[in-house]
Amino acid sequence: MARNWPALRRLAAASTLALIALPGLSGCKKMMFDFTVNADDTISATTIIACEDSILEQAAQDEGQTVEEFLAASGFEERLAAAPGLAEQFTVDDYAADGHTGWIIAGVEPQPLGALAPPGLIGQQPTLDLRREGDEFILSGVIDMAGFTAGAAAFTGGDPEAEQMLAELDIRWVFAFPGTVKSAN
Repeated sequence: MARNWPALRRLAAASTLALIALPGLSGCKKMMFDFTVNADDTISATTIIACEDSILEQAAQDEGQTVEEFLAASGFEERLAAAPGLAEQFTVDDYAADGHTGWIIAGVEPQPLGALAPPGLIGQQPTLDLRREGDEFILSGVIDMAGFTAGAAAFTGGDPEAEQMLAELDIRWVFAFPGTVKSAN
């Protein structure tokens, strides 16, 4: 089944909700969007949503749960499975690395380069352009996180604590290309 990048945007929204839904988490949380540009003019996407282990352990203990129970209580995997079209397009696995625990969400099949639209940007048009010119891939544009934080109220219902959690979120965008990167800025 082909998937589309608007689905990746909905996944990013669900991922953000997963972090907000975990009670008592203040501290290091990360969300990484990892894109692999393939030589056949397609792009694969993986998203990592995770919290620092010590923060998760304390929050789980405060709730009288194990970390696994605490993460399961967020309902993230159930929301993803119930979202129309998302469950068929993404796989969800446990993530544990670099002192963080959470989920890794991977796209089931690569998408054409022209389909790229950055996920998680609320109320904004995509501003990234990824194309192939001859033997080179060209990525240009801006990932404006101001739109992400400004639109936080859509996810948080205006809850100041949840908005603060979003403001402290470590978000990374990683692009891997098939071959040597000749220039970047």
